[in-house]
Amino acid sequence: KAYSPRPILYEVSDLLSSDLRKFTGGLEYEPLESNTLMSYRGGLRMLHDREVFHLELKAIQRTREEGNLNNIHLLLPFIRSADEFLRIKKMIIDFRLTRQSGCKLWLSIDTPAAIVTLEHYLKAGVDGISLNADNLTMLFSGLDPHNSEVAVQFREDNEAVLEAYHYAIKLCHKYNIPIIFSGETLIHRGELLEKLVSWGISGIT
Repeated sequence: KAYSPRPILYEVSDLLSSDLRKFTGGLEYEPLESNTLMSYRGGLRMLHDREVFHLELKAIQRTREEGNLNNIHLLLPFIRSADEFLRIKKMIIDFRLTRQSGCKLWLSIDTPAAIVTLEHYLKAGVDGISLNADNLTMLFSGLDPHNSEVAVQFREDNEAVLEAYHYAIKLCHKYNIPIIFSGETLIHRGELLEKLVSWGISGIT
């Protein structure tokens, strides 16, 4: 409400099973996973745990309609394929969260696969793209920045990651789709910010 009418991107919940297990009752329902970063999360959980996802969509619908806050838009995290995106999009439409109602649907790009198949997402009806720098750097380089054994090799300016950013920005320009950059990377790499701006990034968060 404080930011209206400026747009707000609401990122759909993407808590990891390791986080949810800490909640009351979490141990009873959440699986014990060896690698929670690449696990039961994102689009997979939205599709399999629909009741919870529907409650979240209903809350956003009520906030937009009853609170007259049409500046709220959705950001979907960790979607693994365009097919997964389309199945989730159908659920979202059921809650009247559509372009017709003024609700834009953004997609967080978290994996190398999503970069390679980005054009499929753009053709499927995405209104905006957010590059998740932390996840992309980790998965492109195959290094966990939280693992002291390999963290010294973790670099935000990894050449493959930079090429991925450049490709994604050019493709979004081709389809006239806004693309923003999200992550803590810029805290450490000011020169990366300069490159993103020169390539035509739409925004930074």
